[in-house]
Amino acid sequence: REQRARQTPASGGPGFAHRRRMPRERDEPDAESSKRRRTHTKGTIVRLKLKNFMSYSETEFMADPSKLNCIIGPNGTGKSSIVCAMCVGLGGPIKVTERGDKISGCVHDNADEHGNKPNEGMVETELFEGSGPGKNLVVRVEFNRQDKEVWYMDGQQTSRKKVKEKMSELKIQVDNPLQFLPQDKVGQFSNMSPVELLRETERAIGPDTMSKHEELIKQDKSLKEQKHSLAVEEKSLEDLQKQNEVLYADVERWNQYQANIKQLAQFEGKKAWLAFEEQHVEYRRVCDEKGEKKQLKKEAEAEKRTLLEKVAPLKNLVKKARDIAKTHGAEVQAHEKAVSEAMEEVEKHEQAADAAKYGMSQVDKKLGKIAKARDTFRASFVDAQAEVEVEQRRITASYGPTAEQAKADAINAVTTATSEYHARLDDLQNAHDLTHDRQRVRDAEKKLADLGDPVGMKMNIVFRMNAAAAKLARWCSQQDDMGEDRAIGPMLMYLDLPNKDHQKLAEQAFNWRNLSSFLARTDDARDKLNVHCKNERLGINIYRNKGAAYRSRANRVPSADLAKFGITAWLDEALVIRDDLRGEVLGFLSQQMGVDNFLLGTPKTVKEIDALQQYLASKGCDSVKVLTPDRTYSFSRSRYGNKNVTASSSVPQQLRDYFSVAVNEQEKNQFTAELKTAEAMLKEREAARQSVADEVEKYKIKVDSALAKRAELNNVFVRLRSMETRMGTLKKKVEAEQANIDSFNGDEQKADFRQRLVEAHKDSLKQVARMAAGSTKVSAAMTRMAGARLAAGAAEALLAERETDTEEIDEKIRQVTAEFDRLHEQAKRLATSLVPVLTAAKEKAPEMELKPVSGDPKDKDGPKARSETGQAVWDSLPDGMEEIEDKIAELEAETSANMGDASSVRQYQDRCKQIEEIKARVDQARSTVGAQSQRVVDLENEWKPMLNDLIKTVDAKFAECFARFRCQGEVRLSDGRKRDEEGEPYGDDDYEQYKIHILVKWRDSEKLHVLGEAGGDSGGER
Repeated sequence: REQRARQTPASGGPGFAHRRRMPRERDEPDAESSKRRRTHTKGTIVRLKLKNFMSYSETEFMADPSKLNCIIGPNGTGKSSIVCAMCVGLGGPIKVTERGDKISGCVHDNADEHGNKPNEGMVETELFEGSGPGKNLVVRVEFNRQDKEVWYMDGQQTSRKKVKEKMSELKIQVDNPLQFLPQDKVGQFSNMSPVELLRETERAIGPDTMSKHEELIKQDKSLKEQKHSLAVEEKSLEDLQKQNEVLYADVERWNQYQANIKQLAQFEGKKAWLAFEEQHVEYRRVCDEKGEKKQLKKEAEAEKRTLLEKVAPLKNLVKKARDIAKTHGAEVQAHEKAVSEAMEEVEKHEQAADAAKYGMSQVDKKLGKIAKARDTFRASFVDAQAEVEVEQRRITASYGPTAEQAKADAINAVTTATSEYHARLDDLQNAHDLTHDRQRVRDAEKKLADLGDPVGMKMNIVFRMNAAAAKLARWCSQQDDMGEDRAIGPMLMYLDLPNKDHQKLAEQAFNWRNLSSFLARTDDARDKLNVHCKNERLGINIYRNKGAAYRSRANRVPSADLAKFGITAWLDEALVIRDDLRGEVLGFLSQQMGVDNFLLGTPKTVKEIDALQQYLASKGCDSVKVLTPDRTYSFSRSRYGNKNVTASSSVPQQLRDYFSVAVNEQEKNQFTAELKTAEAMLKEREAARQSVADEVEKYKIKVDSALAKRAELNNVFVRLRSMETRMGTLKKKVEAEQANIDSFNGDEQKADFRQRLVEAHKDSLKQVARMAAGSTKVSAAMTRMAGARLAAGAAEALLAERETDTEEIDEKIRQVTAEFDRLHEQAKRLATSLVPVLTAAKEKAPEMELKPVSGDPKDKDGPKARSETGQAVWDSLPDGMEEIEDKIAELEAETSANMGDASSVRQYQDRCKQIEEIKARVDQARSTVGAQSQRVVDLENEWKPMLNDLIKTVDAKFAECFARFRCQGEVRLSDGRKRDEEGEPYGDDDYEQYKIHILVKWRDSEKLHVLGEAGGDSGGER
């Protein structure tokens, strides 16, 4: 080792394959180096030079960053020294390499040819483009046995701190096992927790990522504290609000009490003012009425004096008018008698003329009536004649000139069709009776029904076992696209065990989750079932079996060979499953619970269990479970060490009769075949009967058609005969009316009436002349008499009126005087009673007092008004005294019954203030939480993408690497949420609990799992 360590730089270190030196800043760049620069990563080691470092006296190594660089050599040749130099030369702590904790321990310890040991050493590291594009960075550290260090970067002296800052800038972390993993740190790396693994991964990305994560954790903790504080404040707010809700009724009672007191005072005040106004109105009314009576008395006395002055002249005028009227009255009576006689003669002659006129008009009316009847019958005859012609043309067009023959043919067709119809109807009723065939079908259905309803009974078991599974099965049956071609389940519905002993044993192998689970046969069916279960909160396992067709284990011993140990069958052999589903169902059960690993035993098996175990081991059949009535035995072989076969046993669990319902397939198939035969025969007979029934229906249609044709022809001829008969009748009526017109002589009948009319007119004119002369005389005399009478009547009426008025005025004067005296006394009493009423009203409600608008208290007669406040209160209260008194009684009763508690009001008001203060704090806290939540989201959006990108890259390379070993590997970022029993996340995210999981699967029989979880992986695997 010492000889190898003293090799010169030209020969290089032991076991290291020297490569061509890469160009540095001082070299001339060529095309190849420019190409590498474009592909190399900034900060990659391209050269490492050691002097007096650990096992090396002096050497220099070149690396190609574009490839995987390996250091190969036997033990003790200095491979670890090179790795240690990388760590120390880039500012890393020496203890990372597990080679001590002081730099002095790295000084080369071997003496030279003169026996001198070196006192100092050096490590120089060149990093690709560490100083910028085209400029490599050279880091050099010199140290001695006194633990003194001197650092240089690109030839300039610097400090260890500056070097570490530069390395951090280049994202070089020699203390991070994810970047720099010495062999002594492998165990430490494999034992890192997922959270620690995430921390180191973040460091590998760069300090910015880790600092953002730490800031995110800090901000998230702050957010949780703020949410907690907010929850506390909200709880306090809720408690105070609930306490105030309890006090609210007391406060409402107190407020109502105060409101009632105030309102009661207002009602009492208005009542007092209404009482005052009512009495004051009465007082004013009495005063006004007293003044009116006084004025009336004065007017009556004056009027009486005027009337007395007008009575004497009127008496003289009455006497003179009466004498004149008497003289003209006798003259009027004589002339009126002559006029009356003339009027009687005129009326006689006018009656004679009216009779002559009426006779003439009756002659014309009679002739007109006869002519009108003739014209009506003639028009009806023409219409009837046209209808007959139209009907005759329609019959000819429809049935031809031989319509009578068509009618006879229709009658014959009805007779023939009816005969054929009845013949086929008799054939249908007698030769095609299906009663016997239908009874055979009912008998077969009854046999099947007597077997019971195993499907319904098994579904009841499913419901007792897991009601959610029964609900999901019912939902699937209601969906058009969820038949057995897309999903099957619950699994118990497809499993039968005819053997009673097997039924009890099988319960030890199956659990209720397996039996209530569903198997989706397509991906979209699985997705639809999962969505429905999630929406309806159904705890059901949905599986999608994509495995190959079911085959039992290759090394499984036939059950017949195990009969000597009391074994009756393998469980998968004993299960009865529909042939079209057997392979798929058994494949699913094999994956979920290893259905092909269970043996069904008897009490004999318990006695032979040791021999059975040895026999199975000798046949290479391990990992077997033996089910017996008394115990359950498990045989398995260890995967490690000598791979010994181990055995364990357990007491069977309590029976729940999951498999107690089974179908007798032989009887069911027999009865099903009988039912199908009976249904087929019934269907055949029904088809034959339907054929005859179709023929009967055809003949029925034919009969109906012939009957309709016959009825149609009958109706046609009946209608034609009716039209012809009506036309003949109308023709006779026209001829009769025309004969009446021809024999009528109107002029002869009118001549006599004309002569009588002329004579009546002549006599009437003579009497009219006489009556007119008499009327003129009567009118003149009556006019003179009426004038005299009117004058006398007017004077008498006026005289009587004056005398009556005088008497009325005397009476009126007496009444007014008495009323005036009475009102005067009443006014004095009212004035005295108003004083205390006004005083009480002012005391109870001074704001409701009507005061002069002018503001002068002495202004008694000017307009008055209340203040705005007083008027508002006045308007808000009822106007009627009775309503106010009812309201006062109601308020007094309510106030005395509910006085309230002032202390509750104070507590309520204090808590209201607290509630408003807490509300303000809650609003502020919510705003703060919202801003903090956004800050956390922003930080996560800055932190997570870089981390996800790196993990995605590492996962892809890790999976590719493991695939070469025919294993499966995965690297996954897991969030900080908690997991339930099913492994599903729930609750708030915890950024402090984010972690990286390394998942592996070494063998086909294993599942993908977290490396080292529950001690499931060996040390070598880890």
